[in-house]
Amino acid sequence: DDPDLKLDQLKKQADSLALDLHQVHGYWGEYLEPGSNEWEEKITYFKKEIRCSQRLGIKVIVSHPMRHTTSKGVPPAANWSEREKAFKLNVRFFKELTPLLEETGVSVGIENMPYLHLWTEAEDLNQLIDAIDSPNVGITLDTSHLNMSRGNFTRFIHTTGKRLIATHISDNLQDTDRHLLPDRKSVV
Repeated sequence: DDPDLKLDQLKKQADSLALDLHQVHGYWGEYLEPGSNEWEEKITYFKKEIRCSQRLGIKVIVSHPMRHTTSKGVPPAANWSEREKAFKLNVRFFKELTPLLEETGVSVGIENMPYLHLWTEAEDLNQLIDAIDSPNVGITLDTSHLNMSRGNFTRFIHTTGKRLIATHISDNLQDTDRHLLPDRKSVV
């Protein structure tokens, strides 16, 4: 009932355990039609996440990029018009958040996605970040997603450079997005 009280309690508990809260996961990348009620609701909700993150001292909200497909099972990267539409939607969505991000000092790290997605390559994410054009929007490297895409970690890191602001370090079986602890053996 009292989100400010809950945030204060959470921050106090984290401080008592000497935990630094560096990042949190936000928006999951579902398709939203610009100007729709769902679009406005998601923007409003994301703005609440930004304010909550600021209160908790969290510097990065990890976010999936918006995905748009018209055909089931067909990677959108295979269709240029869908790729362009998704690119423009993502730019528009994240640009709506940049004034509040810049005001609060919170950043969004847009995450690379697995192989059946538009945003697997560092170059695609760099292009998106450049178009959004905010010092508070960068890239999150998800190692499980890159492994599923059979990507090269060194190349990804060098290509994203200073845009890389967060990481999700985990392991998988290369064909399934399991996010296993890197030192654990998988049980099939």
